[in-house]
Amino acid sequence: MTIKQKNIITFIFSIMVLFSLNSIAFADSSKLVGNWKGTKVRLNLKANNTYTYNLKGLKFNGTWTASDKTLTLKYKFMGINKSRKSTYSFQGADLVLSSKKGNVVLKKQ
Repeated sequence: MTIKQKNIITFIFSIMVLFSLNSIAFADSSKLVGNWKGTKVRLNLKANNTYTYNLKGLKFNGTWTASDKTLTLKYKFMGINKSRKSTYSFQGADLVLSSKKGNVVLKKQ
């Protein structure tokens, strides 16, 4: 096998690994989509990366992203762009959001 052939095989293998890692990350973040409910919180994460968040009668709308187990909610408050980040994980079917303020456990509705 020539060096050129080895380089081509290495390149193709690298591309395959990147695509498989990307699909694994997408599969995990796609599990976030849906209606979630906690004790005082309701969160609706939509597939088009928009969301609605209800907390004690306050309602926020915006966009969301997920990367490296971090969920980022972007919104406007009094005309100012804001964002809130939480680390997310799953305990069985429950979504656990963790931040400096503590953990929130949400059940899928």
